[in-house]
Order: sequence, then structure tokens, then C-alpha cells
Amino acid sequence: MLLVEQGKLSLDDKVAKYFPQLTRANEITIRQLLTQTSGLRFSWVDEGNPGLVDSVKYVLSLPFAHEPGTYFEYAQAPLTLLLEVVKRAVGEDVVSFARREIFRRIGIGDDRWSWQRDLTG
Repeated sequence: MLLVEQGKLSLDDKVAKYFPQLTRANEITIRQLLTQTSGLRFSWVDEGNPGLVDSVKYVLSLPFAHEPGTYFEYAQAPLTLLLEVVKRAVGEDVVSFARREIFRRIGIGDDRWSWQRDLTG
């Protein structure tokens, strides 16, 4: 919501705005990623693999199981894609942004949280 307030993105922005090369996922919105209604087909076996080389590429390769916005399915993968959208919207590393704009502002020190990354960062 901070990025919405700052005018850096809108909840109804299409993911493709931040990934212009996409054709398949053009209709998925940031709101759908946040509400876990992207419609993408997830695999808990693959999602639970911390050794994924590129989790954003993995999410973008998933087929659709449902029309975006019509079906709720909890998964971590949409959040991975959302973080890449945030990175592209703010023009910096998400961890650095979160540290400065969120965690430090509410008094959470750097030693009180951590961020797991895939092999591409």
C-alpha cells in the first residue's frame, strides 16, 4: 500500500506492465497476486524447493488452472512474482527497500528479521 500511496504502482496494474516481454500472463493484476487469485497452477513440491534457480521464471512458466480473479489458491509463488514487480516499480532491491521504508520505520532492527532468496537473488 505504501507504493500505491507513493504512486509507484496501482493494485489494478497488470503484471505485464513490469514484464513487457510477457504474453501469457498479461491479464494477471497485482491485486490478484495479493489476493492469491492469479489463476496459475501451482505445485507445492516445486514451490517448497529452496534450490529453485529462478523462482520468478518458475512462476512465469506456470500454466493457468483458472481464469485470473476467479479462484483462490494459497501459494508462495505469487508473492515471489509480486516481489519482482515491487523491485521493478521502486527501482531497487526489495530487501533494501523493505528495510528502509518498512522495518526500520516501525522499529524492527536488522537482527530481528531475515529474507530467504533463491539462487538468482
